[in-house]
Amino acid sequence: MFLQVTAQRDVLAQAADQGGAERPERTVHLHVQDFSLSGLRGESAVALRQGEPVTVSMPPYGTRPEIGVTGRVTRCRRQEGRFDVGIEFCQTREAPESSPWLRIHEIFYFAGQTTKEIQ
Repeated sequence: MFLQVTAQRDVLAQAADQGGAERPERTVHLHVQDFSLSGLRGESAVALRQGEPVTVSMPPYGTRPEIGVTGRVTRCRRQEGRFDVGIEFCQTREAPESSPWLRIHEIFYFAGQTTKEIQ
């Protein structure tokens, strides 16, 4: 499977953690290795912080538009010059309408299509 997604980082949380230091990239590109209804595993050229909230944008597919799903980084390990990243889909914002589970039908459709090559 080849699926490239982007993860938008929560810049406000990073700014507080960085204490004025140079801020990391806001948009990180991930090459997805595994995908399920509960999250994904991918490779990134950029390190992400464990516990960091992100919004994953999945590309349009077929008649479905782009999907944005909130989640949290569960792991990030350096591996052969890249980073192995795990993201679990979960609600990271207070607004109830931001819950990824309101998009479950879209995530389910997308997950079902990942047996095909998606570019």
